[in-house]
Amino acid sequence: MSEAMANVEDAFAAVVEIYQDRGSPLPSGICVDGEDGPLSVEAIVAVQ
Repeated sequence: MSEAMANVEDAFAAVVEIYQDRGSPLPSGICVDGEDGPLSVEAIVAVQ
């Protein structure tokens, strides 16, 4: 589980970096609190 969480953190950091490099705003469900602050993601997930 800890490895999966580390992978998720790396993936979201990469997404934020891509948006920043392009000068694009983040999607409304992704929020970053400051330069190195926490990242929060709002998502709805369906489990079947």
